[in-house]
Amino acid sequence: VLVHYLSVAQGRIVDWRMVAPTEWNFHPDGAYVAGLIGITAGSREAVLDCATLWADALDPCVAFETEVVGA
Repeated sequence: VLVHYLSVAQGRIVDWRMVAPTEWNFHPDGAYVAGLIGITAGSREAVLDCATLWADALDPCVAFETEVVGA
């Protein structure tokens, strides 16, 4: 969801803010984290592949780097 918040006064825009899908999806309480919690994988590489695939599915337009820690 792309959200625009506008404030208008006297027929003019006086404030405009935007929340992009990336901000929703990759928030600590967002879809990315929710989709990865509880997954099982046979190897560190499988975890990395799953995390990468999920990130690409949620937001293919943003470059990212995935790091697996403690697996």
